[in-house]
Amino acid sequence: MPEEKQQKQHVNVEVDHSKEVFYTNDFAVNVSRNREIVIDFRQTLPRADVLPNGQAINSISVKHTAIIMQPTLMKMLVLILKENLEKLEKEMGKIKLPDKWKMGKKKEKIIATKSESSVGYIG
Repeated sequence: MPEEKQQKQHVNVEVDHSKEVFYTNDFAVNVSRNREIVIDFRQTLPRADVLPNGQAINSISVKHTAIIMQPTLMKMLVLILKENLEKLEKEMGKIKLPDKWKMGKKKEKIIATKSESSVGYIG
C-alpha cells in the first residue's frame, strides 16, 4: 500500500501591534470571586500643566491595564518569571528590594477590595 502524502495545513495568524508598550510603576494583585487572578498594572505620573493664562496646574495622571488569568496560567507565569529573574541575577547581580518589603509584600500598602474574597498587595 503506497504511503499517503500528508497535506500541510496553513493557519493564518494575525498579531495586533497597535498597542504601545505600557510602563508600570505600581501594581495590585487580587483573586476574584470566580477564583481568577487579577493583576492590575498601574502607571502613576505627576503632571504640571500650564494654562494659556500662565497659571500652573499640578495633577496626577493614572492609567491602568488589568490582566485576568486562570490560576494554572498564573502559576506557569510565576515559574517563568522566577527562572528569568534567576538568569538576570546571575548576569547582573542580586536585585535588592526596598527594606519595607517582606516576603514579596509591602507592609504599609496592603489593600482590601470590596469583595470579601479579594485581597490585594500593591507593588
